[in-house]
Amino acid sequence: IGYESVSNLTFEFDTIAPAMLSMDVEQFDHRDVSPRTEFNFQIADRPVLPSHAKANLWRSWADDLDMDGVMDENEVFVKDLILPENLTHLQADYTLEMDTSLAPDGSFFSGWLEIADPAGNILANPGSYQEPLFNVQLRSDGAPSLGSSSNDWGLGDNVWIHPGESIIVEVSIWDSNGISDISEINLALSGNTIDRVEIIWSGTDQT
Repeated sequence: IGYESVSNLTFEFDTIAPAMLSMDVEQFDHRDVSPRTEFNFQIADRPVLPSHAKANLWRSWADDLDMDGVMDENEVFVKDLILPENLTHLQADYTLEMDTSLAPDGSFFSGWLEIADPAGNILANPGSYQEPLFNVQLRSDGAPSLGSSSNDWGLGDNVWIHPGESIIVEVSIWDSNGISDISEINLALSGNTIDRVEIIWSGTDQT
């Protein structure tokens, strides 16, 4: 029996670790209950993309073996990410698919990643058991509203505000599934005048 094999091989050094470019889930996020929930993580690396990609997950409705409501190390399970079709690209999406159809309203899950390229270089800041990369609550969406605490300037009955002083106004906001989906809060300070005086808070960059 004879075998024909390649007699010359070229080996390349790979000292570059995979990098996370973006992900479509926040550290504290929420989703609706669904039989198919997807999360995409855009990873960059060269000369090839990672082929080892897994997610460590803990689901409050399915993995809490001792029913204490707290994640324990022996309750975490590992799930493979869906790899991109072509690993020779400089960047691509890695997908995590989950079935949350059996989760009661208000359940949550936490997770972090385990991604490495063929040379053993590990993705930086993938999250950990102590600090998960994402914590997602499963709760039906609803419109935000003012919270239970009063909204005031903290000045009591004093209605005069000096422009040279630093003033703090506290506005309480409540949302049934968390404030992570609030894109903007607009506080109009000139409702009784023609001039527009507004404080706008952006949920995108938290400013």
